[in-house]
Amino acid sequence: MNRAAAILVLSLLGWFFASAAAAQDATGPVPPPGTPPELPVAEAPVSPAADAPEGEPAAEAEAGAEAEPEPDTTADFYLSRCAGCHTVGGGDLTGPDLAPSTEWPAADLAKAVERMEKNVGPMSDERVASLVELMKGPRLAERLSAARERQVEEMAATLEPASPRRGADLFHGGEAFASGGLPCAACHRAGDAGGTLAADLTDAAVRLGEPALVSAAENPGFPLMRAAYRDHPVTRQEAVHLAAYLAALEPPAEGAAAAAVPPAGPPIGAWGGGIAAVLLAAMLLVYRGRNRGVRGPLVAAARRR
Repeated sequence: MNRAAAILVLSLLGWFFASAAAAQDATGPVPPPGTPPELPVAEAPVSPAADAPEGEPAAEAEAGAEAEPEPDTTADFYLSRCAGCHTVGGGDLTGPDLAPSTEWPAADLAKAVERMEKNVGPMSDERVASLVELMKGPRLAERLSAARERQVEEMAATLEPASPRRGADLFHGGEAFASGGLPCAACHRAGDAGGTLAADLTDAAVRLGEPALVSAAENPGFPLMRAAYRDHPVTRQEAVHLAAYLAALEPPAEGAAAAAVPPAGPPIGAWGGGIAAVLLAAMLLVYRGRNRGVRGPLVAAARRR
């Protein structure tokens, strides 16, 4: 073989091996004969936790942290403006039980709510509609209960602890209200003492709950109370003490009311009864003397005739 032929053969061999190497790089190594083919490997699903920041639960990374529930402003409004006069299924107070009204047509219920503006103040159309929705909704009791619990927690966090003893003093006149208002016992009875001009409050905590009692003391909805406390408002702290006192009372059993915390103040009702008796006795004495003064001259004149 001459030199030119040898160079040609070497060039062809180099080209062959270069082509084989390029084909192996493109298709991967050629397995030995008898080797089973490899199955394709499925790509593993990406877990939400893989993309979540360290320490953050996967659910929060996927949907975001759950937001705190917003306050139910409609239920709060009912407890602060309506519950002092009305219950829903708890019986009549100064206003009727509202349980039957939950079955009214929405239009009739809206008109009834609007008539209450004279007691609770002006209400927007949105407020009236939200109250109607609350009253006719299937979660009425649940929403009111949740609002009561939240209000109790808020009061406990912002005020000094409620004192049934101080509430008894305020109710019966043993401690004066900061604004100089009348003691509650001037009109209301609680336990075994108090007046009879207004409702007996011995079982008011059972019927209303403490948040409604606080609201009724702070923002009275009754005409007589509004007039009496307009210029002598009860503070939130005083209202909390009053509610605690009423909550400490045992409901009347078989017509008898027994107070768990005895009133520490003077018996206002007894004072009123005593004063009335003294005035009546004085009037009888005065008029008795007048009758004698008139009768004597008439008898003397008759004898002379």
